[in-house]
Amino acid sequence: MATSLNTATPQRKTEGMVGALNRQWEIELADTLHSFGDWITMTGTEALYFLQSAPTPVRDSRFHFMLRCALAGDLTAERVLLQAFLPKAVRFAHTCRGLLAMAAEDALCSAVAAMWESIRTYKLACTKSVTGNLVMRALRIITTEYPAQDREVLVEVSPEIIDESGEWESHHGVGVRKAGTFSFHPIEFDSGVDKVMAILAWASECGALTPREVKILGTYSTLSIAECKDWAEREGRSYQSLCNQVSNLRSKLARAIKRTSLNRGSW
Repeated sequence: MATSLNTATPQRKTEGMVGALNRQWEIELADTLHSFGDWITMTGTEALYFLQSAPTPVRDSRFHFMLRCALAGDLTAERVLLQAFLPKAVRFAHTCRGLLAMAAEDALCSAVAAMWESIRTYKLACTKSVTGNLVMRALRIITTEYPAQDREVLVEVSPEIIDESGEWESHHGVGVRKAGTFSFHPIEFDSGVDKVMAILAWASECGALTPREVKILGTYSTLSIAECKDWAEREGRSYQSLCNQVSNLRSKLARAIKRTSLNRGSW
């Protein structure tokens, strides 16, 4: 069911655009029947539920089906996908450092545009981890087009320090030096995701991690714990096995950082 999003914070009030998108959804699409492909007719609300309620075994196939419709020119399918990912775009507007430098409404417009571009340019050959791929692509667009303006430098971090922070996503941490000080703080799922993507981009460029390893860490970093559990199940493995692999890859990345004493300028 399409519901209005309450996204206001004392610093970042973005109800304007979100409200407009939700009103457009309710007026034009929510109760309007539409044929998706050649075999299913649904209202917008039903199509959104079709995606959001998908059980783990069929989630990828449902999102991939909607993407096939969208990339074949079905603008309603495209809009359904955007509505499904609108909460992610709102999070990006509130948390990606490059967007935080903008006015709130501009930040949300940029985040929504990145999510929309990710949908429009999705490679249909990718049939697994569909939602993770969409989110990663949107983040890559944001971090490339809107680099952060504040200078934060990633300092040398040992595997032991990174291990103490737990897992990636809401349990991941890196050492950061800012204005001559050093602190160790967690990177929450809703905070500094662009920093994680920048680190992974560096790891890919210098060969510290293989493309598959970068994809695993990147996908893990963009999903919630529940989504990671679903992802592991779709891959035919246990969640603990996935966490163990991520832990090993974190240590591998930390060793690479230590060897090169990585310094980054603006993230």
